[in-house]
Amino acid sequence: MDTKTTIGNRIRIAREKAGLTVPQLAFRCDWSKSRISNYENGIRTAGIEEINKLSDALEPFLGKYVNFYFVEGTWPNELGSSYRIPALTIEKSVQAFREVIGDAIDFGRIKLEPGLNPSELVESYSRELVKLTDSNATDSSSSDAQKR
Repeated sequence: MDTKTTIGNRIRIAREKAGLTVPQLAFRCDWSKSRISNYENGIRTAGIEEINKLSDALEPFLGKYVNFYFVEGTWPNELGSSYRIPALTIEKSVQAFREVIGDAIDFGRIKLEPGLNPSELVESYSRELVKLTDSNATDSSSSDAQKR
């Protein structure tokens, strides 16, 4: 089976799983019915922009991982233990924030107040993240205690 046919079949399966007709999906994408049919029948190839638009149209019905299905052919919840998203630790989150802030400053997307050091922003973010994590842990343990 070629890529056009494979993606087309996945579009049809996702549309049917969402309980939508071709005209309904076409309306949600602001496309013609024939365009949807052409994708589903492998006459036309859906590129990344089209996959994203279809995913956005189907997301309210199927969840936020529709585009994963279009690409991989498997719904994430069907992968089970073979598919794991790495845990986001405080350290990883702070490092990612540090990189985003650095890039934003380098590219002129944000300007800091005079005398404000980017590391102060990162430290503030880190403290707030720890507080939030501690708060959630406390809420979780008190809710567990109430269940007993």
